[in-house]
Amino acid sequence: MENGQVRNAGAKEREKIPVETAISSINDRVSTRERIREILFSAGMLGLCSVICWWFKLLNGVESNIVVLYIFFVFLISVRTANWIYSVCAAGLSVVIYNFLFTAPEFTLHAYDNRYTVSFGVMLLIALLTGVMAARLRTQARNSARMAFRVSVLYETNQLVEKCRSQDEIKEITAKQLVRLLHRNVLLYRDRGSVDGKPAMFLSDNSGEPGFAAEQEKVAAELAFEHGEKTGRGTNSVPEASCVYLTIRLNQVVYGVMGIDVRENELDTYEESMVTAILGEAAIALENKRNEQEKEQARLMAKNEQLRANLLRSISHDLRTPLTSISGTASLLLSDGDRLDDASRKNLYSNIYEDSMWLEDLVENLLSITRLKDDQTRIHTSAEFVSEVIEEARRHCSRKLSEHRFSTEQSSEVLLGKMDAHLIIQVLVNLVNNAVKYTPPGSDIRICTERKGDMIQISVKDNGAGVSETDRPHIFDMFYSGKKTVADSSRSLGLGLALCREIVQAHGGKIWYEENVPHGSIFRFTIPAEEVRTDV
Repeated sequence: MENGQVRNAGAKEREKIPVETAISSINDRVSTRERIREILFSAGMLGLCSVICWWFKLLNGVESNIVVLYIFFVFLISVRTANWIYSVCAAGLSVVIYNFLFTAPEFTLHAYDNRYTVSFGVMLLIALLTGVMAARLRTQARNSARMAFRVSVLYETNQLVEKCRSQDEIKEITAKQLVRLLHRNVLLYRDRGSVDGKPAMFLSDNSGEPGFAAEQEKVAAELAFEHGEKTGRGTNSVPEASCVYLTIRLNQVVYGVMGIDVRENELDTYEESMVTAILGEAAIALENKRNEQEKEQARLMAKNEQLRANLLRSISHDLRTPLTSISGTASLLLSDGDRLDDASRKNLYSNIYEDSMWLEDLVENLLSITRLKDDQTRIHTSAEFVSEVIEEARRHCSRKLSEHRFSTEQSSEVLLGKMDAHLIIQVLVNLVNNAVKYTPPGSDIRICTERKGDMIQISVKDNGAGVSETDRPHIFDMFYSGKKTVADSSRSLGLGLALCREIVQAHGGKIWYEENVPHGSIFRFTIPAEEVRTDV
């Protein structure tokens, strides 16, 4: 989500947790309407109790039972109402009503018998104790419900942020959780650089983008980033702001700032504790995500360093051997060329040519695999006839291919592939040259093609010794050269098959090895097929 995008988080996300059934436990504030409702309830309960007791008196009921009924109704009021003040008031009023209705002289607040004073005192004390104990139990139950709700919310928040793949996603999930819990608008500043722009807004309803004094909000958010402390409304820092700003912070690192709309009502103690806990969960998740990214970067750096070390070690060894051969042969031709017969000179020229061609192939492979690894080479695909690509690759293969029996076995239908012809030629040349290199003269080398659904499969087969089972899982790894280690290999840098894999995967295909029964190797790879269209 880009900066400035408004999200209606309240309308779309509330179904994920049952906050409607528990949201009342978040608010310690009691609205005026709720106060009036509880007062009317208390008065109604005392009135109902008085009616029942009056009816009980008409039936010549025992006076002590009337006292018990008033105590019972005080208990009910204590259980139903939110504040212990209602219990105390109900206890006092029950004594006054009892004195007014049920003690002689009736309908006055006087009592002829002094013994009523003790009864009033005991009744008041029992009613008070009952009411206060009921209110305390209610408070404990409410606190337990709040604690359970808080744990469930934190647990769900933890689960949600663990599924996030990026730090921005963690911050957005946190903002949505706050909207659903508080039913307030939330502003999100992802980082300090986003303060100058428009924050991401998450709205609690469909009222549209709320109006804020942008400059005041930016100043408050900037101060929160700078000092890592709460700013905005209700604080000493930019108190004229519309929102209170809290940081997503762990230790001294501030990952972001949340602005909570408090224009109507400020956060109470419980709400603020919930917000702090949720932001703490988000900060831990962001810290873990950052650690994961740092570990991954460190792993990649170590891998790249190892790659560079292997590359330098391999190049320094593999380049030195052919260059020494070329320079030595050239020196021999310069100094003693006239004394050599034609056959010897031709053999030396051939050695120089083969060494130089090997160096050319090495440089080409190095450049290609480096560009593919760095995503610097874009695959420019076009429709190409597979038979023509194979024929072109044949012309670029090693001259020693003439010492083997080379053949092609192509599909009866015309195969048109979607490919970068130059790169696929390079794949075929590497595979054929490998077959030439690792099979004795006179061996069979064959290229086969066939259609496999919407892909074209190309196979390079030989009947040489094949690849050992221990080497098969690693033959496409960079710098792997079979039984020969990199340091001991004079002509096996281990880039050819790795480059083939990169090229084939860049085309959307795959490459793999199979054993050629009874002996030998088969390297197969696939490329996308292109339909042959004939204009009528």
